Amino acid sequence: MSRSAIVTADDRTRVPLSKLGAQPKATYQAQTQDDGTIVLTPLAMIPARELLVWENEGLREALLLGLAQASSGQARPNPDLDADVDQADAD
Repeated sequence: MSRSAIVTADDRTRVPLSKLGAQPKATYQAQTQDDGTIVLTPLAMIPARELLVWENEGLREALLLGLAQASSGQARPNPDLDADVDQADAD
């Protein structure tokens, strides 16, 4: 759903975005084009260590399968994996 609103910058050059549906604490990439147009692109920030999951489709599919198995009661604890995760978090 597209929205349009006329907004005015205040004395500190702040522009209210709530009229356009922006949520409190939302993060945007701001870009100014040559003609003065300002483009705001919503962002979702993730930790760098989780980026691998989004860049590697095979890993992402394996994780989703594991989560589905765990939620259906098919997964079993793996003490070796738990130790590896603890070590990775310590590094």
